[in-house]
Amino acid sequence: MISTEVLKKIAKDKEEENFGFRVFLKDHQGEEIDKLVRKYYKELYSKEFCDSCMNCCKEYRVELDASEEEAAAKVLGIDVKTLKKEYLHKKRGRGKDNKACVFLKDNKCLIEQAKPKSCDEYPHIQKDDFIFRLLFIIDNYSVCPLIYEVYERLKKHFRREFEAYYQIYRSKFHDKWTEPVNPQYAYLDRRMKQGYRYMFEEEFEKAVKTWESVFDDLMEEMKKEGVFTFKDFDLIFMGSQFVCCWIMDFEESVFKILKTIKNDEKKASYGRMLIRVNEDILEYIDSSDDLTVENAKIAIAKTYYILGNEEKGEELFRKYLEKDP
Repeated sequence: MISTEVLKKIAKDKEEENFGFRVFLKDHQGEEIDKLVRKYYKELYSKEFCDSCMNCCKEYRVELDASEEEAAAKVLGIDVKTLKKEYLHKKRGRGKDNKACVFLKDNKCLIEQAKPKSCDEYPHIQKDDFIFRLLFIIDNYSVCPLIYEVYERLKKHFRREFEAYYQIYRSKFHDKWTEPVNPQYAYLDRRMKQGYRYMFEEEFEKAVKTWESVFDDLMEEMKKEGVFTFKDFDLIFMGSQFVCCWIMDFEESVFKILKTIKNDEKKASYGRMLIRVNEDILEYIDSSDDLTVENAKIAIAKTYYILGNEEKGEELFRKYLEKDP
C-alpha cells in the first residue's frame, strides 16, 4: 500500500477530484457501493499493516465514554480519576491538545486490550452505508492508506463513467473549491457538519433533528435569494458539501430511522418529515436530474406504505408508472 509520507500531497492534488467523485457516487445505489467496498476491504486489510502504520493514532486524539474510561484505567493500572488527570480533558474525555493520541507510545497503543470503539472500528469502511460517510472518507483520505486504496479502486471501477461525469462537473463547479464558504451561510455549513458528526457517531435521531432545522432555514434562504433549484443555490452557498448531496443524506437518514422506529407517534412524525422533504426535493431539484426525481417519488410512495396508508402508496405508484413506465 501507499506510504503515509506521500498521502498528504496526493490528497491535496486530488481534493477537487475526490469531491467530484463523492457527488458522482451519490447517484448510485448504496448497496452496490457497499458490496464493492467490502470486496476491496477484504482484499486489502491486514492487521499487521495497520499495527505497523498507526498513522490514524498520530493524526487523531481519542474520545472515551464512561465505560471506556474505566476499561482504559484498568489496563493502565490506575483509577479513572488519575486517568482523567493524566491523559484526558476534564469535561469530555478527549485526549489532550497535542496532535497524536495520548495513548500512543513508541508506535504502540497503551490501551490495546481496551481499545475504544471509535478506534477499533476505524477506518469504518467495513460497515454498511458507505455513501453516508463520504465526507469522513475524504477527510481521512490523507491519513489512512486503506481509505486511499479503497477510494481509488472505486474510481478505477467507475473510470469511464466518472471521466465523462467529471468533465461536466469541473465545468460547472471548478471555482467552488477555490473560494471559502460564503460567510452569509456559514451558520448553515456548521450545522450541516454537526449533523454529519452525529451520523458518524450513529446518533441518527440527533442528526435528523439538526438537519431538519438546517433544511427549514435553507428553504427560507433560497426564497430570500429568489433561487429556484438547489444546484443554483450551491453557486452562492459555496459550502463544504454540495446542497444536493447533503439533502440526499438528510432524506436517507430520515428513511433509515423510519424503517426501524417502533413508536407509532414518532413514526408518524418522521413519516410526515420525509414526505415534506421529498416534496420539496421534487420542487427544487434540477429537472434534468432524473434519478433524484425518480427516487424522491418512490420515497414518498414507500413512506405512505410504511405509515400504513397502503391505498395512498398504491395510488402514487400507479400514478408514477403511468407517467413514466
